[in-house]
Amino acid sequence: EITDAVKAIAGKVKAGFLKPLEIEKFLANEGNEFLSYTLNGGWTRSTLNRATFPTLGWRQGVSLDVSLPVSDFSYYKLSYNSNLYYPIDKLHKWVFRIRNDIAWGDGYGESDRLPFYEHFYAGGINSVRGYETSSLGRRSVYDTTQFPGLKGDPFGGNLLVENSFELIMPIPFIKDQKSMRLAWFLDTGNVFDTTRDYDFDHNEIRLATGLGFQWMTFLGPLGFSFGKALNNVDGDDTEFFQFSLGQPL
Repeated sequence: EITDAVKAIAGKVKAGFLKPLEIEKFLANEGNEFLSYTLNGGWTRSTLNRATFPTLGWRQGVSLDVSLPVSDFSYYKLSYNSNLYYPIDKLHKWVFRIRNDIAWGDGYGESDRLPFYEHFYAGGINSVRGYETSSLGRRSVYDTTQFPGLKGDPFGGNLLVENSFELIMPIPFIKDQKSMRLAWFLDTGNVFDTTRDYDFDHNEIRLATGLGFQWMTFLGPLGFSFGKALNNVDGDDTEFFQFSLGQPL
């Protein structure tokens, strides 16, 4: 019989304390050590007017990672990303930005899926703001016989879809704004595991809105986000304030 005391501590046990059933099955079938030989390639084109805080132009890129057939697992990962900046006024104080990220991975040859350790993840200040980092998508499944109600870890997936719409605007009361940027954003996206019966569903796309602030300092770029999740459901991990150091948003 499961006691009330065991139920009480179930919510306090970190998911990493137990192995997800998906990983246990994978390790039982494939072992604990894997060798991968991977080829990486990419293409990028940019017409941005400047590298830091651009206000005009378009940057897009494609990357491909392929494991060689001599690897323990044969898989590929294909990603596309783009950033479009379109000024609304002549002085480029008001700028419309659109960001798109799409990524897909799968197995080939004798491998029927992307290994779990190569999954994509969504959520966070550089992804879908308003949700905790890498928290979106399906979660791992645990044997909860001993700890009923234990919440699984984010498991990621082989399909990533993200879009972001921003209105970059002047910062009130600050004259020199060359090293700062303020923007209202609407982020959308999620990650799907199509090889495990979690196909793409537009109803599962998460939305968030808020304000983002960036500041170029001698330490590197600082990023702050104040985001409100718009259509979160039970089980989603939301986060209003988020912070980033060293990576532009």
